[in-house]
Amino acid sequence: MTKKTTALLIAFFATAAFADETAVLAKIKAANAQIKSIESSFNEAKTLKANGKTIEKQGTFYFVADSKLAMQYTQPTGDKTVINGKNMLIVRDGKARTFNTDRNSRMRNLSTILLFAVHGEIETLCKAVSATYATADKGDCYVVTVNATKKSSKGYSKIEITYNKADGLIRQMIMTENSGDVTTYTLSGAVKNKAIADTYFSTAKK
Repeated sequence: MTKKTTALLIAFFATAAFADETAVLAKIKAANAQIKSIESSFNEAKTLKANGKTIEKQGTFYFVADSKLAMQYTQPTGDKTVINGKNMLIVRDGKARTFNTDRNSRMRNLSTILLFAVHGEIETLCKAVSATYATADKGDCYVVTVNATKKSSKGYSKIEITYNKADGLIRQMIMTENSGDVTTYTLSGAVKNKAIADTYFSTAKK
């Protein structure tokens, strides 16, 4: 086989692979275009690189396309993460902090990742956080891996997102920080397109 033939074959298979990945993203995006809201139970497991310890939490997840998201924790009770447009509220151990994502780059990146990942906007997500993506077909689901092209001490190096093939709903997201800490969010019992009270998305300190 000549070098020219080899190069042509490599280019052909690379083009085919890109087309397949583009097709997968199109399917995820099309399915999510029909999803206006999500309510689901969730589990969170954060494994710390420093000592290998895993911290587990759980609660209820709420999402309204395309700028509202809330994680209301039942364990530990009272903790929450809320995104409402450019406003963000984080409550941990009874301490509430609010952020304007226009002014806080770290919270803007987190908000962008969560909102776009949940609603299947992978290409928009990659553009916003300077990342590339790869897709994999895993039977009844698609797995999209987002890899950062720029590193910062407080950013994410890799995000793996799993979507149901049947309905496009997000099933799991694994976020690896540049520090080496890994947080896994797993959703279960999701209900889509039900009315969700706007009070869940309040970012006011109480």
